Amino acid sequence: MSVEPLDTLWRITHQIEALILYDGWALDNVVDIRSKMEKSQDTLEQSANVVEDGYSFLSTISHESSTELLDNKQEDNIVSEQSTVAHLKPDTVLSSDWQELQRQLKQMDYQPLHAFTLNPSVMVIVSYDGDHYHDAQEYIYKWMDAIHLKEESVYITRVMKARRDETYIEILPQEGDVVKQEIALIQPQSILVCGRLAYESLFNHVASISKSRMKKHRYVDVPVVVTYDPQTVLQFPILRKDVWADIQRLQKLLERGF
Repeated sequence: MSVEPLDTLWRITHQIEALILYDGWALDNVVDIRSKMEKSQDTLEQSANVVEDGYSFLSTISHESSTELLDNKQEDNIVSEQSTVAHLKPDTVLSSDWQELQRQLKQMDYQPLHAFTLNPSVMVIVSYDGDHYHDAQEYIYKWMDAIHLKEESVYITRVMKARRDETYIEILPQEGDVVKQEIALIQPQSILVCGRLAYESLFNHVASISKSRMKKHRYVDVPVVVTYDPQTVLQFPILRKDVWADIQRLQKLLERGF
């Protein structure tokens, strides 16, 4: 049975849409795109055009909307969430002492925390761990350097604290609790939430990052900017323009003192 090029193109573009909107982490559940493309050189060329043209709307819309949001002083789009720290186990409460918290996480075989930084200009929360986490950190520092922030004024943490099979990409409740405890202890001036899981860990509900990044947010009393996870942006460079708009919004927040 032959496959029509347009049908293949339709399937490919919808698979790419799913990857972008869900931070690029549905790879195991997606049909091998490359093998489909190789069936027809025409389909390959058409697909490239569709991806470039069809998803440029993300950059176009977000650039315009972000500009509006920067100048809009109304707070009708703010989303807030109060901080609560739940028990990891019935007899275990997260410590309010940094060194003791590190010890607790080590006992649970969780990933170690970033070096303690009190009142950093920005706390960056990334969604994913894995082999490319170091690359993601370096990429974040480039974002921060672009708005003249030094590494020592930036605190980076990941939602995925527990060591896990890389195919398991949902967060555990206690991982979100640790992130909230980090916020309580380091008291950042602002928070940059990167990706779906980071967003869910703070605000306790599922949301599309492409939509959430267009709204104003606060976590307790800390201003929050939402953007894509750096590993997603490395996979989909078309999102760089969106991220740059978000980083500029963060810069304006810092400059005007919230």
